[in-house]
Amino acid sequence: MPASTQGARVVASVALAATIAFAAWHFWPSEARRIRHKLDALAAVVNERPADAIGQIARTAQLSKFFTDEVVVEPGRGAGAIHGRERLLALASRAPNEGHPYALEFVDVSVAMEGDESARAHLTATLSSRDTDTAELNVDAREVELQFRRTDDWRISRIALIDTLEKPQP
Repeated sequence: MPASTQGARVVASVALAATIAFAAWHFWPSEARRIRHKLDALAAVVNERPADAIGQIARTAQLSKFFTDEVVVEPGRGAGAIHGRERLLALASRAPNEGHPYALEFVDVSVAMEGDESARAHLTATLSSRDTDTAELNVDAREVELQFRRTDDWRISRIALIDTLEKPQP
């Protein structure tokens, strides 16, 4: 067998293996990837701009699917914890995201699986909005730790905003 035919077979075999590996990675996502997709979907729902009260109610109903009934939010900076999905959704429903809308984004997401039914995600959440008077872009970034529990789907059971060192104001 000539060397060029043997080289072509090696190249074809490597290409086939790479294609199979890509297909397996893309079509059979890991649980960590499912959690990342869940976070992307959560940000998309939060960033929606409901046109009316019915749209706001629909957005709140969509948000409920991301949290367990007993979710706990620990806002940090000395603020008290928020307990329960209903209370969290009541607070979220007061933020209509109209006028100068805000945009939530999750960056630097790392997911650690803690067994089959539990996971932890560490990330930076950025919330950007335009100032109503100056139209200047304001960005608030917070380090966040999320705990997930799998029931029928992956749901957030704990949100902890991590206090970081702040630079002193002049």
